[in-house]
Amino acid sequence: MKRTAFIFVLLGIQSLSTSLPTSAGRLVSTLAGSDAAHAQSLLYKPSTSAPSDIVPQQSVNCNATVPFGNFVGKKIVFLAKTKQFQRFGYSSWHFPGNLVISPTYKELAGEIGTIISIDSSKGADALFKDVIVKMDNTGKLVTTQALRDTITDIVLLDDIEFAKSRYVQKTFWIKTRSVRDSQDIEAYDGIKIRKYSPVKVIDIVPGTFQYDPVDFVIETEDHKMALVPSSVSVSNVSADIMSSYRKMGSKMCGFDKHFLTENPRLRYNWPEAVWRNIELERVVVGMTLEQVIMSKGQPSDFNETKTSNTYSAQLVYSDNVYVYINGQNIVTAVQE
Repeated sequence: MKRTAFIFVLLGIQSLSTSLPTSAGRLVSTLAGSDAAHAQSLLYKPSTSAPSDIVPQQSVNCNATVPFGNFVGKKIVFLAKTKQFQRFGYSSWHFPGNLVISPTYKELAGEIGTIISIDSSKGADALFKDVIVKMDNTGKLVTTQALRDTITDIVLLDDIEFAKSRYVQKTFWIKTRSVRDSQDIEAYDGIKIRKYSPVKVIDIVPGTFQYDPVDFVIETEDHKMALVPSSVSVSNVSADIMSSYRKMGSKMCGFDKHFLTENPRLRYNWPEAVWRNIELERVVVGMTLEQVIMSKGQPSDFNETKTSNTYSAQLVYSDNVYVYINGQNIVTAVQE
């Protein structure tokens, strides 16, 4: 049966702490790839390219990027909104010829439309471009202005369908300790889970964030349901934003930022004490640089000190943690 809308089963906005059947199976991924390169290669090196020169790196785990100029004819899904914003509807969208009234939340939430027009008469480099969408359910037209080739409040249907076909009913290893228990930020206390624990993807639904526009509905290892906001492509992301992501060392495709496709404990035969610290996102003296990055991720800054005889470096993290390593890439001190 043809899908005409997405039903936000999570937008009640009820808690997701209900248990799943304990018989839910797990998919064991095959270990692939060679041993990790020298630890220094793990450190992100910012790109000096201008935004217009940036070509997003295409991960095998992510959907192909659709250039903004190819959006006409593409189907889109309107994102969810949290309770506090639902009463405002989709204020960035209007009906043609009426810039006063915006569609209500109920009119667009989860609905599918087709982009039928993008006005490029002001040139490809214009800051704003008029976009017209025809709704599949009613045939009505709605319009907005794309800012820097980014359309607000939507995700491409291609991305949702790609994610459903590729991820649902598969098990991955999660790279964070904090996941959401609701799409409603007002009620978001979060759930703490074990970092790099196996999680099973139960469903993919439109999310609430512009740059993480899909929510992975996951089953944790203790059979609880949770949400991981993510992205599965860099379509509908401006060159300026992509440039910022690269400078910060952030993954531009959210799947790779949040998940691993293989069990890291099989790849890295580290002592259990090391893994316990990594799972708690803790750094201790004696860790290797590779273990630090597995625990804390990429640093926000990296400062090196070199002399003719010695080498040391400082890794700076956004939570005010400073990690110091020597020339053998071993942690010599941690300042919190």
